[in-house]
Amino acid sequence: MSWPPKILLTLLAFLTGCSRAPSFRDVQKGKIPLEETQRRAVEALLEQADLPARKLFLGKGEDNSLVVEGGAVRALRLTARLTDPSPLAGLVDLRELRLFAARFPDLSGFGEHPQLDRLSLTLGSRIGSLKGLGAQPSLLHLSVRGPLESLVPLAGSPALEELYVHDAELADLQSLPSLPRLRLFSLGPARIETFAGLEAAPGLEELIVTDLSRLEALTGLPPLQELRKLSVFHGRLGSLEGLPPLPSLMELRIEDSPLESLCALPEDPSALPKLEVLQARCNRLGGTVRLPFLPSLRRLTLAENKIEGLDLPALPALETLDLANNRLASLEGLGAAPRLTSMDVSNNPVAELSPLLALPALRRADIQHTEVGEIPKSLYERSVYLAMDPALVEANRWEKVLRESWDEEGFLDRLPGGRGRIEGSKISCRWSAGTFRSPRLSCTVSASSLKGFLYLSLVEVDPLFPTSGGPNEIRIRATLSIEEGVARIYLRDRIDFRGTAEALAGYRDCSKPLLSIGDSRDPADYRDGYRLAEARPGQPVTLSGEAGIFVDQVIVWLEGVEEATGLRLEIEPS
Repeated sequence: MSWPPKILLTLLAFLTGCSRAPSFRDVQKGKIPLEETQRRAVEALLEQADLPARKLFLGKGEDNSLVVEGGAVRALRLTARLTDPSPLAGLVDLRELRLFAARFPDLSGFGEHPQLDRLSLTLGSRIGSLKGLGAQPSLLHLSVRGPLESLVPLAGSPALEELYVHDAELADLQSLPSLPRLRLFSLGPARIETFAGLEAAPGLEELIVTDLSRLEALTGLPPLQELRKLSVFHGRLGSLEGLPPLPSLMELRIEDSPLESLCALPEDPSALPKLEVLQARCNRLGGTVRLPFLPSLRRLTLAENKIEGLDLPALPALETLDLANNRLASLEGLGAAPRLTSMDVSNNPVAELSPLLALPALRRADIQHTEVGEIPKSLYERSVYLAMDPALVEANRWEKVLRESWDEEGFLDRLPGGRGRIEGSKISCRWSAGTFRSPRLSCTVSASSLKGFLYLSLVEVDPLFPTSGGPNEIRIRATLSIEEGVARIYLRDRIDFRGTAEALAGYRDCSKPLLSIGDSRDPADYRDGYRLAEARPGQPVTLSGEAGIFVDQVIVWLEGVEEATGLRLEIEPS
């Protein structure tokens, strides 16, 4: 049966009309009640913005939308350009206002909104002055962009808790009125040279400053008793001089600045007693880095600098240390760090790893792109997770993982040293990740003797995500036991994504790489780890590994250093 075209068009129009989202046009038609004064105020805004009523949708989530409740406008969001704020005075019941292209010389005529708690004038907006803001007694969040020269009008917003000021021309913070409830202040770019005036916000918990082109030190920063996070990004900060005692500070971040030294950190341990995170990456730290005793420091990031040596005190709480992309030739001077579990020394001319042996809790170390030529055996015995270059893997009697481990057919025949002839077994075990994170895997391998290698590829399968392995992560446990002889079990999980890309592109072998990859590396690039354990009669060993998103294999291989008999390998979910 064929439908006449006219009927089809009529039916399509009917269905389209039924599915149309409600808009301000429905308000104008009286389908949705709205107080007359507020209706006219919205119409004036639409006329100014040259926006049809049908393009202003009801409900949250659209670029241009408003929320109407109880005959009043409660929330308004506009991306269209506005040049006059006066129509907003008629929306006296507003609780939330977001304007993304407001070009107001000031806020004269904005009016008072006793229920307004969130005001955002950012992105494409440019507000010349806060003059005319008026009393906003309920305002909790203010975000504004524009060449502001004064913050005095904020005196009418004593409840303010979060303040974001972007692209301002503030010369100082002396115009900041008393804001006793202010918890977060984000500023920048701006022209301030000192933090003097910030004492007007005694309850401040987080301070973020970006692109302060004239701030060269922390001069004038008051000893804010509640400050927990201090971040300085992309500026001219060359010294930490002026940093006062901050008894509540937990995170200090200085990035992309000409900072040359950390010597100005207070020597008194009671000055920063709660500092847990110190991040000073992408600066100009050089020579030997020295730190005072920081009793609570858990994470120290000094990557992307020019550091040549270390002189660190005992750091009893330190868990993570990132020294990547520096000029370290030695790891001497690390200091005692009994809780350090993870460290990154990649892209340094480090040649010796023996200082790592003094770190009893170490579980992961990234040593890619270093001068290390030999791995201390005790690191293997402690099952330290190592991320290293393919050349170093081969030097430690492992195969060229990035280049060849995915080629199962010829993998064993191409191993260096003529050790590729296998007299054991080679199998592939599969498991299901399960839609509801219920992994199912049980694999047992037995061999009467082993003189070469036994290679297993454990493949993750999820019916919902057959290509990537799905969002689930599978952790496996491999246990090796033997009756006679000696056998070693190696386990590799995850991938060095960047290294794989470089290898596939011939990045390391060709004078002109097919794939151009910059020097900057991110911790997310490192997804390769190798562990080793040695089994003896009556002494079974266990290693664990995991496969996750976009990583569909855990590789386990066994080497029979001597002839091993009665071998048994059990693999199961961990």
